[in-house]
Amino acid sequence: MNDSLKEETLLLAEYYIQSCLGSESRTIPNLTAATLRRVAGDVERRNRVTFESIQSYMHCPGSSSGIADPCTFLRRVGYQMQQDGNMNWGRLVTLFVFTGVLAKQMSQERGTETSRSLAEALSNYIIQEQGTWLVSNGGWAGFRNFFEAYAEPYDPTVRNAIMAAAGFGLAGLAFLLAVR
Repeated sequence: MNDSLKEETLLLAEYYIQSCLGSESRTIPNLTAATLRRVAGDVERRNRVTFESIQSYMHCPGSSSGIADPCTFLRRVGYQMQQDGNMNWGRLVTLFVFTGVLAKQMSQERGTETSRSLAEALSNYIIQEQGTWLVSNGGWAGFRNFFEAYAEPYDPTVRNAIMAAAGFGLAGLAFLLAVR
């Protein structure tokens, strides 16, 4: 995998997580980051109840649902979301959204020091486990082009397909949380 793809993936993960934590004053690093933020915001809004449930589940003080190692947990979620071997842009966006939810939860419990570790864990997972898929789909330029072709308001057919893909990823996430 080339170093520029690794660097851009880490940049996107860091930017997205920081924006989830309220550090919106940071300059948007590139068009891909802006596209990611827009699309992830749409996925999060459309699935708000699910993500709020996930965050509530992760924040059960004194219960077995506490997350000892958020980076390992994130990696498990990534594996679960693509267990059927079918990665797509909707699932990738859902993984970013989940990481943002996890970062918010961890910052409440442990402060913001976990955000850098989560960005690195997300970036490493994407490059190590989905790098071939990412390259074969045009890399981050392919991501941006895919979603820019369907800028707000999304084409309803494409929006529904993206939400279905994201929903499938959420189903895997819900399964993982249930069996923890």
